[in-house]
Amino acid sequence: MVNTLKKLGVVAALSMAFATSAFANSYVIGTNFDEDVYVAPTTGFFEKSYTIDLSQAGTVSYSLTEIESAFLNINFLNAGLFNSSANPVSGVLSSGIYTLLVTGKTVGLAGGSYNLNFTVAAAPVPEAQTNAMMMLGLAAIGFVAYRRKNMA
Repeated sequence: MVNTLKKLGVVAALSMAFATSAFANSYVIGTNFDEDVYVAPTTGFFEKSYTIDLSQAGTVSYSLTEIESAFLNINFLNAGLFNSSANPVSGVLSSGIYTLLVTGKTVGLAGGSYNLNFTVAAAPVPEAQTNAMMMLGLAAIGFVAYRRKNMA
């Protein structure tokens, strides 16, 4: 029995280690990503994706800036945030897997370069006092409606 539990513990530890390494390029709540990205010269359009794994409701804000020089240039630089069904999304997002997709076309002799900055944050949670005030307001409106009904 003890040997079986030890074996199960080792298997669980190994599977957790492999699971975390499989999501090495996945970004979670609390991530603040700021990186200059080099794109090799291509004959057409390129795309680079960043996987964002939200374990709870959250927001993703991002900015994209081209870095130009004499030999680095990108045309049609664009970014979008998509859900797992490839539909564009914005605002407060529910938990799930999202993809930040950067696309463009390198036209520089040495390719192109851009700066991507994105932040993944948890959605704001209303304070208990806010909910209590809302309930008190609804109770007051209900009381006024009840009094009007009885007076008529």
